[in-house]
Amino acid sequence: EQLTFNVSMAVDTEGITTEEITINNMNGIIYSKRGLTTIIVNDNSYVHLISGYESREELIKVAESLYIRK
Repeated sequence: EQLTFNVSMAVDTEGITTEEITINNMNGIIYSKRGLTTIIVNDNSYVHLISGYESREELIKVAESLYIRK
């Protein structure tokens, strides 16, 4: 998903540990809950949310492949 900054977003962090992550100069977080891994990063224009039941490494590859138009 690609969301604008003016969107309100809630993340259920109960019982999980979030980790800061930087992908292609975009800062964000990565976490897993019940087998679902989620990456949330922003490029100063949009928030990008990637989640799936794939491995953490595979989702990081997907996030790294994002093409962000300036």
